[in-house]
Amino acid sequence: MTDILVRCDGLCGPKNPGGVATYGWVAYAAGRRFASGRGTMTAGREATNNVAEYGGALAALRELGAGDVVPGPASDLSVTIESDSQLMVRQMNGIYAVRSPRIFPLYEQLCALSKDFGKVRFVWIPREQNKDSDLESRIAYVEHWRGRGHEPPACQFISRAELDEAAMALDAGDKAQAKLEAF
Repeated sequence: MTDILVRCDGLCGPKNPGGVATYGWVAYAAGRRFASGRGTMTAGREATNNVAEYGGALAALRELGAGDVVPGPASDLSVTIESDSQLMVRQMNGIYAVRSPRIFPLYEQLCALSKDFGKVRFVWIPREQNKDSDLESRIAYVEHWRGRGHEPPACQFISRAELDEAAMALDAGDKAQAKLEAF
């Protein structure tokens, strides 16, 4: 069985609820980062931090289960999902009930996806240990706003410095991709 560590994160801004819910995830094997992803879950009334947190875990398991990132069947993978969302981790571990109509379908999807793997564990970690996936979720937030022709707004949840860091990481990645495509 192959051991995979996934760290995931989500955010909702410029207001929570009701902003833009984005997520990020990073996967590691044998201590090395080998895959990552990010995206927008939703925007508007249904967007919350918790929806975004579930989005990160869902996206990671979907990608790992597809077989493109890690060869072989998902049933050969033991996945530990680390998140700084106590709510999601405690719900997935059966400590908290899932009562939110926004979260319940995501919870059901995550439970169903988890059954495809040899083993899936959910572990809470402090935010300070989740910097890579936090950056991915902020990059997704910047991408969302830029894709609509706007600079991303800072807010209580995301400082201007954090947005600037995400924008620089996004721009550096775009430049590296352009060099590869030109080669």
